[in-house]
Amino acid sequence: MVEANPVEGYASSCAAVEHMDLRAELPAIAAPTLAIAGADDPVTPPALLEEIVAKVAGSRLAVVERAAHLANLDQPEQVDRLLLAHLTAAPDLP
Repeated sequence: MVEANPVEGYASSCAAVEHMDLRAELPAIAAPTLAIAGADDPVTPPALLEEIVAKVAGSRLAVVERAAHLANLDQPEQVDRLLLAHLTAAPDLP
């Protein structure tokens, strides 16, 4: 699906978020939050997600070994297990 997108469209998406900084909004997140980082991700490394988790109350970080930016493609079974555990542990939403 990603490969089917025009290069120009992907580049435009990157440009749109290049300078976006929503860190000040993180404390407002009240939903149960799981941050998943690929251990080898050069774009959003685990250290960056640690900063996010520190600002979102009750959140947690899972680092997926042998995975980079698209951890769900590199290690789909591990990411699926993490997501299922998170979603089934989350309280029912209204």
